[in-house]
Amino acid sequence: MKKKTIKTKQTTKRMKFDQTLSKIIIGLVVVSSLLLMYKLFRLGVLSNKYLIPAVLILIVLSSVLSFWLMKSKGHASKIVSLIVVVAILLGVNQVTRIRNLIANVTGANKETHVVHVIVMDESPYKTINDLKDLDVDIAANTTADQKYIDLAVEEIKNKDKVEFNLVDKNNYLSVVNSLYDGEVEAILLSEAHRPLMEEYKPEFDEETRIIASYYFEEEVEEHGEGVDVTKDTFSIFVTGIDTYGPLSSVSRSDVNMIVTVNPKTNQILLTSIPRDYHVTLHSFGQKDKLTHAGIYGVRESMKTLEDLLSSQVNEKVDIDYYLRVNFTSVIDIVDA
Repeated sequence: MKKKTIKTKQTTKRMKFDQTLSKIIIGLVVVSSLLLMYKLFRLGVLSNKYLIPAVLILIVLSSVLSFWLMKSKGHASKIVSLIVVVAILLGVNQVTRIRNLIANVTGANKETHVVHVIVMDESPYKTINDLKDLDVDIAANTTADQKYIDLAVEEIKNKDKVEFNLVDKNNYLSVVNSLYDGEVEAILLSEAHRPLMEEYKPEFDEETRIIASYYFEEEVEEHGEGVDVTKDTFSIFVTGIDTYGPLSSVSRSDVNMIVTVNPKTNQILLTSIPRDYHVTLHSFGQKDKLTHAGIYGVRESMKTLEDLLSSQVNEKVDIDYYLRVNFTSVIDIVDA
């Protein structure tokens, strides 16, 4: 009689354990399914045509597994359910990676402008502090980069407490020549213009040194307000900049493509403009290569292209959105 009582107690404990384990697994199935649904909604790229069936499949799958776990006394239901939970969590991880990738590619709503203080390599000045109390001459081109040159000058004088004479030049070649000729002790040069100087003087990087850098971040003006992308035709400017690292960096725009989408007819028109096409820069009114518009930011490229296209069709052309890509983001897309 005692043996039967002990056996009954053990059986009862096992049943309670199985029930508790089943409830835990049901909880895991439900929570993981809800998490995947949430991630799919947050992804924001799936249309209802695909999103609704995916959600329905997850709901049905969760219901079937929960019912099976509640009714089954064997291990098969638990093993299968745990495998499904692992698969769903892998799906959550993959959707998260895709969302992060999209955010990295499309979320570049800021631009970083960098201005360097540059000296000759043999110069005795190692840091910006070495220029204190010397009343040196520093050359800069305020015509093209006045906003950021002025900000850099302000930081040097107010933050670093370095007084100097600003020698204004009307182009960057004159700025670089003044440094090489010994006319000035240092120059102010934006990072975006350095590749242009390297074309003029191939050994520029080896023959000069950066003794200070100043970073200025600004929001890119939002565009495309009031555009209903489900009804109205809209355009996207795709720009490929020739840099590695953060998408916020400004640089030459080597790829310039306009994607025009008509949602009513489901048609997409791709218009590619050569990087070396000579255009009138929107903010300066001067002729230059289209690629150089990117040096002044994505908005300058967009406005310049709007001017160009408007002049071709004799009516106002608006570019509503932009997609910025650099070498690093292309690598990330390929590796994703």
